[in-house]
Amino acid sequence: MRDRIAAAVLLDGDRVLLCLRSRTRLWYPGVWDLPGGHVEDGETPATALTRELREELGITARAVRPAAHVETDDYEMDVFVVHEWDGPIGNRAPDEHDALTFVTLAEAARLELADAHLLPLLTRLMVTDGRITRPTAPELIGTTPNAPWLPPGGRADAVYSPGGEAPAPTGLVRLLIQRGDHVFCMARDDTGKLDLPTRAVPDLDDGRNTAELLTRDILGGPAAVTLVGFIRNIVDTPDADYPWPTPNAHFSVWAAHGEPRIQGQWLSISDRGSPLRDRHWWPIAAHANTA
Repeated sequence: MRDRIAAAVLLDGDRVLLCLRSRTRLWYPGVWDLPGGHVEDGETPATALTRELREELGITARAVRPAAHVETDDYEMDVFVVHEWDGPIGNRAPDEHDALTFVTLAEAARLELADAHLLPLLTRLMVTDGRITRPTAPELIGTTPNAPWLPPGGRADAVYSPGGEAPAPTGLVRLLIQRGDHVFCMARDDTGKLDLPTRAVPDLDDGRNTAELLTRDILGGPAAVTLVGFIRNIVDTPDADYPWPTPNAHFSVWAAHGEPRIQGQWLSISDRGSPLRDRHWWPIAAHANTA
Protein backbone atom coordinates (compact mmCIF):
# COMPACT_ATOMS: atom_id res chain seq x y z
CA MET A 1 0.00 0.00 0.00
CA ARG A 2 1.41 3.40 -1.01
CA ASP A 3 1.89 6.20 1.51
CA ARG A 4 -0.50 9.15 1.23
CA ILE A 5 1.23 12.52 1.56
CA ALA A 6 0.12 16.16 1.65
CA ALA A 7 2.72 18.79 0.71
CA ALA A 8 2.78 22.57 0.50
CA VAL A 9 4.32 24.93 -2.02
CA LEU A 10 4.65 28.00 0.24
CA LEU A 11 5.30 31.03 -1.94
CA ASP A 12 6.85 34.32 -0.89
CA GLY A 13 7.10 36.39 -4.04
CA ASP A 14 9.29 34.42 -6.44
CA ARG A 15 10.62 32.09 -3.73
CA VAL A 16 9.39 28.77 -2.37
CA LEU A 17 10.04 27.28 1.06
CA LEU A 18 12.14 24.10 1.14
CA CYS A 19 13.07 21.98 4.16
CA LEU A 20 16.38 20.15 4.58
CA ARG A 21 15.50 16.70 5.85
CA SER A 22 17.48 15.65 8.92
CA ARG A 23 20.52 13.50 8.21
CA THR A 24 19.34 11.11 10.93
CA ARG A 25 16.07 10.28 9.18
CA LEU A 26 15.58 6.79 7.82
CA TRP A 27 14.06 7.87 4.51
CA TYR A 28 15.62 10.51 2.22
CA PRO A 29 18.13 11.95 4.74
CA GLY A 30 20.03 15.15 3.98
CA VAL A 31 17.99 16.27 0.96
CA TRP A 32 15.62 19.18 0.35
CA ASP A 33 11.87 18.64 0.30
CA LEU A 34 8.54 20.43 0.53
CA PRO A 35 6.97 20.87 3.97
CA GLY A 36 4.15 18.45 4.72
CA GLY A 37 3.72 14.88 5.78
CA HIS A 38 1.59 11.76 5.93
CA VAL A 39 -2.19 11.81 5.76
CA GLU A 40 -3.44 10.00 8.83
CA ASP A 41 -6.52 7.77 9.04
CA GLY A 42 -9.69 9.85 8.98
CA GLU A 43 -7.96 12.91 7.50
CA THR A 44 -8.34 14.52 4.12
CA PRO A 45 -5.16 15.78 2.44
CA ALA A 46 -6.23 19.37 3.18
CA THR A 47 -6.67 18.77 6.91
CA ALA A 48 -3.43 16.80 7.05
CA LEU A 49 -1.61 19.71 5.42
CA THR A 50 -3.06 22.19 7.91
CA ARG A 51 -1.96 19.98 10.82
CA GLU A 52 1.52 19.36 9.41
CA LEU A 53 2.21 23.04 8.76
CA ARG A 54 1.15 23.89 12.28
CA GLU A 55 3.29 21.12 13.78
CA GLU A 56 6.37 21.59 11.59
CA LEU A 57 6.41 25.34 10.93
CA GLY A 58 4.10 26.87 13.55
CA ILE A 59 1.87 28.56 10.97
CA THR A 60 -1.79 28.46 9.98
CA ALA A 61 -2.28 28.36 6.21
CA ARG A 62 -4.79 30.87 4.84
CA ALA A 63 -4.87 31.26 1.04
CA VAL A 64 -4.63 27.62 -0.05
CA ARG A 65 -5.51 25.98 -3.36
CA PRO A 66 -5.19 22.36 -4.50
CA ALA A 67 -2.61 22.33 -7.27
CA ALA A 68 -1.39 18.85 -8.19
CA HIS A 69 -1.75 15.13 -7.53
CA VAL A 70 1.36 12.98 -7.96
CA GLU A 71 1.44 9.18 -7.94
CA THR A 72 4.57 7.02 -7.87
CA ASP A 73 5.23 3.40 -7.00
CA ASP A 74 5.99 4.43 -3.42
CA TYR A 75 3.58 7.24 -2.58
CA GLU A 76 0.56 9.31 -3.57
CA MET A 77 0.95 13.05 -2.95
CA ASP A 78 -1.53 15.93 -2.96
CA VAL A 79 0.19 19.29 -3.41
CA PHE A 80 -1.30 22.61 -2.34
CA VAL A 81 -0.08 26.10 -3.19
CA VAL A 82 -0.08 28.36 -0.11
CA HIS A 83 0.17 32.12 -0.67
CA GLU A 84 -0.81 33.37 2.79
CA TRP A 85 -0.36 32.16 6.33
CA ASP A 86 -0.63 33.42 9.89
CA GLY A 87 2.40 33.42 12.19
CA PRO A 88 6.17 33.45 11.69
CA ILE A 89 7.74 30.40 10.07
CA GLY A 90 10.04 28.47 12.38
CA ASN A 91 11.56 25.01 12.60
CA ARG A 92 9.19 23.40 15.11
CA ALA A 93 10.37 19.87 14.22
CA PRO A 94 14.20 19.92 14.47
CA ASP A 95 14.23 16.12 14.63
CA GLU A 96 12.78 16.13 11.10
CA HIS A 97 14.43 19.18 9.50
CA ASP A 98 17.95 20.54 9.83
CA ALA A 99 17.11 23.82 8.07
CA LEU A 100 14.35 25.81 6.36
CA THR A 101 14.93 28.31 3.58
CA PHE A 102 13.13 30.21 0.83
CA VAL A 103 14.76 29.73 -2.57
CA THR A 104 14.14 30.83 -6.13
CA LEU A 105 13.40 28.28 -8.79
CA ALA A 106 16.95 28.66 -10.13
CA GLU A 107 18.37 28.07 -6.66
CA ALA A 108 16.15 25.01 -6.17
CA ALA A 109 17.58 23.54 -9.37
CA ARG A 110 21.04 23.54 -7.79
CA LEU A 111 19.96 21.69 -4.63
CA GLU A 112 19.80 17.96 -4.02
CA LEU A 113 16.06 17.39 -3.91
CA ALA A 114 14.20 14.51 -2.32
CA ASP A 115 12.55 13.34 -5.51
CA ALA A 116 13.05 13.66 -9.26
CA HIS A 117 9.43 14.80 -9.59
CA LEU A 118 9.97 17.84 -7.38
CA LEU A 119 11.74 20.30 -9.71
CA PRO A 120 9.37 19.76 -12.67
CA LEU A 121 6.46 20.13 -10.25
CA LEU A 122 7.81 23.42 -8.87
CA THR A 123 8.50 24.68 -12.37
CA ARG A 124 4.94 23.95 -13.46
CA LEU A 125 3.36 25.48 -10.36
CA MET A 126 5.57 28.54 -9.99
CA VAL A 127 5.98 29.67 -13.58
CA THR A 128 3.15 30.71 -15.89
CA ASP A 129 4.18 32.37 -19.17
CA GLY A 130 7.52 33.24 -17.57
CA ARG A 131 5.97 34.91 -14.53
CA ILE A 132 5.89 33.64 -10.96
CA THR A 133 2.33 32.90 -9.93
CA ARG A 134 0.83 34.86 -7.04
CA PRO A 135 -2.64 35.91 -5.90
CA THR A 136 -4.25 38.23 -8.44
CA ALA A 137 -4.63 41.84 -7.32
CA PRO A 138 -8.30 42.75 -6.80
CA GLU A 139 -9.84 43.68 -10.14
CA LEU A 140 -13.07 45.63 -10.50
CA ILE A 141 -14.91 43.74 -13.24
CA GLY A 142 -18.30 45.42 -13.03
CA THR A 143 -20.32 48.01 -11.17
CA THR A 144 -24.06 48.61 -10.85
CA PRO A 145 -24.90 52.21 -9.90
CA ASN A 146 -28.28 52.69 -8.26
CA ALA A 147 -28.53 48.92 -7.86
CA PRO A 148 -32.25 48.08 -7.64
CA TRP A 149 -31.75 45.70 -4.69
CA LEU A 150 -30.07 48.43 -2.60
CA PRO A 151 -31.42 51.60 -0.98
CA PRO A 152 -31.57 54.63 -3.32
CA GLY A 153 -28.12 55.74 -4.41
CA GLY A 154 -26.50 52.44 -3.48
CA ARG A 155 -23.84 50.92 -5.71
CA ALA A 156 -22.72 47.29 -6.10
CA ASP A 157 -19.19 46.50 -7.29
CA ALA A 158 -18.13 43.06 -8.56
CA VAL A 159 -14.49 42.42 -7.61
CA TYR A 160 -12.42 39.50 -8.94
CA SER A 161 -9.66 38.59 -6.48
CA PRO A 162 -8.63 34.90 -6.79
CA GLY A 163 -6.45 33.80 -3.90
CA GLY A 164 -6.63 37.29 -2.42
CA GLU A 165 -7.37 38.54 1.05
CA ALA A 166 -11.00 38.26 2.08
CA PRO A 167 -12.59 41.61 3.00
CA ALA A 168 -14.55 42.49 6.10
CA PRO A 169 -17.28 43.01 7.00
CA THR A 170 -18.77 40.11 5.03
CA GLY A 171 -22.47 39.34 5.26
CA LEU A 172 -22.77 36.16 3.20
CA VAL A 173 -20.40 33.58 1.73
CA ARG A 174 -21.14 31.48 -1.33
CA LEU A 175 -19.41 28.28 -2.39
CA LEU A 176 -18.29 27.74 -6.00
CA ILE A 177 -17.81 24.06 -6.89
CA GLN A 178 -17.26 23.49 -10.61
CA ARG A 179 -17.37 20.69 -13.17
CA GLY A 180 -16.13 22.31 -16.33
CA ASP A 181 -18.49 25.22 -16.94
CA HIS A 182 -21.16 23.80 -14.60
CA VAL A 183 -21.53 24.88 -10.98
CA PHE A 184 -23.19 23.09 -8.09
CA CYS A 185 -26.43 24.75 -6.95
CA MET A 186 -29.06 24.22 -4.29
CA ALA A 187 -32.57 25.55 -3.79
CA ARG A 188 -32.66 28.70 -1.66
CA ASP A 189 -34.62 28.44 1.55
CA ASP A 190 -36.49 31.72 1.01
CA THR A 191 -37.43 31.54 -2.69
CA GLY A 192 -36.70 27.99 -3.82
CA LYS A 193 -34.57 29.37 -6.66
CA LEU A 194 -31.35 27.55 -7.49
CA ASP A 195 -28.27 29.32 -6.20
CA LEU A 196 -24.74 28.62 -5.03
CA PRO A 197 -24.63 27.14 -1.51
CA THR A 198 -24.86 30.18 0.75
CA ARG A 199 -24.41 30.93 4.44
CA ALA A 200 -24.64 34.06 6.58
CA VAL A 201 -21.50 35.19 8.41
CA PRO A 202 -22.55 35.49 12.07
CA ASP A 203 -19.75 37.81 13.21
CA LEU A 204 -19.49 39.86 10.01
CA ASP A 205 -15.77 39.07 9.82
CA ASP A 206 -13.93 38.14 6.61
CA GLY A 207 -16.09 35.02 6.17
CA ARG A 208 -13.28 32.47 5.84
CA ASN A 209 -14.31 30.36 8.83
CA THR A 210 -17.93 30.39 7.66
CA ALA A 211 -16.83 29.35 4.16
CA GLU A 212 -14.83 26.46 5.63
CA LEU A 213 -17.82 25.29 7.69
CA LEU A 214 -20.11 25.54 4.67
CA THR A 215 -17.61 23.53 2.61
CA ARG A 216 -17.47 20.84 5.28
CA ASP A 217 -21.27 20.52 5.21
CA ILE A 218 -21.48 20.39 1.41
CA LEU A 219 -18.54 18.05 0.77
CA GLY A 220 -18.95 15.90 3.86
CA GLY A 221 -15.51 16.81 5.22
CA PRO A 222 -12.98 19.64 5.43
CA ALA A 223 -11.36 20.99 2.28
CA ALA A 224 -9.25 23.99 1.35
CA VAL A 225 -11.18 27.09 0.29
CA THR A 226 -9.85 29.95 -1.82
CA LEU A 227 -11.37 33.36 -2.35
CA VAL A 228 -12.58 33.96 -5.92
CA GLY A 229 -14.05 37.43 -5.51
CA PHE A 230 -16.77 39.44 -3.85
CA ILE A 231 -19.66 41.81 -4.34
CA ARG A 232 -19.18 45.06 -2.44
CA ASN A 233 -22.32 46.98 -1.52
CA ILE A 234 -21.69 50.70 -1.04
CA VAL A 235 -24.59 52.31 0.77
CA ASP A 236 -24.15 55.76 2.30
CA THR A 237 -27.77 56.32 3.29
CA PRO A 238 -29.46 53.07 4.37
CA ASP A 239 -33.19 52.72 4.84
CA ALA A 240 -34.88 50.92 7.72
CA ASP A 241 -35.03 47.62 5.81
CA TYR A 242 -31.35 47.43 4.83
CA PRO A 243 -29.80 44.73 7.07
CA TRP A 244 -26.10 45.05 6.27
CA PRO A 245 -23.25 47.22 7.58
CA THR A 246 -22.67 50.61 5.97
CA PRO A 247 -21.14 52.15 4.03
CA ASN A 248 -19.51 48.90 2.80
CA ALA A 249 -20.67 45.29 3.06
CA HIS A 250 -19.20 42.33 1.20
CA PHE A 251 -20.66 39.09 -0.15
CA SER A 252 -17.87 36.73 -1.07
CA VAL A 253 -17.51 33.75 -3.40
CA TRP A 254 -15.15 30.94 -2.35
CA ALA A 255 -13.91 28.01 -4.45
CA ALA A 256 -13.47 24.46 -3.19
CA HIS A 257 -12.75 21.16 -4.90
CA GLY A 258 -14.62 17.95 -4.19
CA GLU A 259 -17.80 15.98 -4.75
CA PRO A 260 -20.92 17.30 -3.00
CA ARG A 261 -22.49 14.86 -0.56
CA ILE A 262 -25.90 16.47 -0.55
CA GLN A 263 -28.64 16.83 -3.15
CA GLY A 264 -28.36 19.63 -5.67
CA GLN A 265 -28.15 20.42 -9.38
CA TRP A 266 -25.33 21.29 -11.77
CA LEU A 267 -26.08 24.34 -13.94
CA SER A 268 -24.06 25.87 -16.76
CA ILE A 269 -22.40 29.17 -15.98
CA SER A 270 -21.89 30.02 -19.67
CA ASP A 271 -25.32 29.14 -21.09
CA ARG A 272 -27.04 32.30 -22.37
CA GLY A 273 -30.32 31.04 -20.95
CA SER A 274 -28.92 30.11 -17.55
CA PRO A 275 -31.18 31.11 -14.64
CA LEU A 276 -28.01 32.08 -12.77
CA ARG A 277 -27.28 35.11 -14.94
CA ASP A 278 -29.38 37.41 -12.75
CA ARG A 279 -27.56 36.47 -9.54
CA HIS A 280 -25.43 39.23 -8.08
CA TRP A 281 -22.36 36.93 -7.97
CA TRP A 282 -22.69 35.76 -11.58
CA PRO A 283 -20.08 38.20 -13.04
CA ILE A 284 -17.47 36.80 -10.64
CA ALA A 285 -18.14 33.16 -11.49
CA ALA A 286 -18.37 33.91 -15.22
CA HIS A 287 -15.07 35.80 -15.12
CA ALA A 288 -13.41 32.96 -13.22
CA ASN A 289 -14.71 30.49 -15.81
CA THR A 290 -12.94 32.33 -18.63
CA ALA A 291 -9.82 33.54 -16.79
